[in-house]
Amino acid sequence: TLIVLMPAYPVWEPYLFFYNNQLVCYYSDERDPAHNQKLVYTTTSDLKTWSAIQPAAANADSNARPGMAVVSKVPNGYMMTYELCNPPSGQRA
Repeated sequence: TLIVLMPAYPVWEPYLFFYNNQLVCYYSDERDPAHNQKLVYTTTSDLKTWSAIQPAAANADSNARPGMAVVSKVPNGYMMTYELCNPPSGQRA
């Protein structure tokens, strides 16, 4: 029997792509007590060591949940899109 235990504060929905000879990983992160969920990213050039986690999207309303990041190359750089669950009052998702 295989039993899988979920961590108390998981990370979700990784999105990987190559940029500037590095593997970039964006993901949804529930480990920051100031946010219900936020988007962060980290990079590696050797698949062994990863950079410090960097913020990508978070909302002042701690119940807002940005998630499911997708990054695409566009003519003048890169664009990230993501969902926003529980948007703050007065905002559209």
